Amino acid sequence: MTEQLIVRDEILIEANSQKVWEVLTKPKYVAEWDELPENYPNEDMTEGSKVIWELPNGGQSITKIIRAVVQKELKIALNVSNWEVRPNEGDVAYNYQLKEKGDSTLLRIEIGDFS
Repeated sequence: MTEQLIVRDEILIEANSQKVWEVLTKPKYVAEWDELPENYPNEDMTEGSKVIWELPNGGQSITKIIRAVVQKELKIALNVSNWEVRPNEGDVAYNYQLKEKGDSTLLRIEIGDFS
């Protein structure tokens, strides 16, 4: 059995879930905490949205939103075109779960499985 390689963390953010959701899905905010290709459209990211980076070795790194429950859950699949082992969509992903805590939002983050 292969050991899973997953990173898990959580943070309490002093903002409501609507604002946290915007930071996760509006390109103008995403670009502040993650890279986006220079020509990425300014439309909100929704289920099916993709971000494609051209890699120096000729491959592509592709993220695709495969689940979006507004202000609750966001799952973004990761795939790199020249990985030797091709995972099923969603086997390697960024998972964000939001939970209201009064005037704050608990953001749970899980990234992986990179095994």
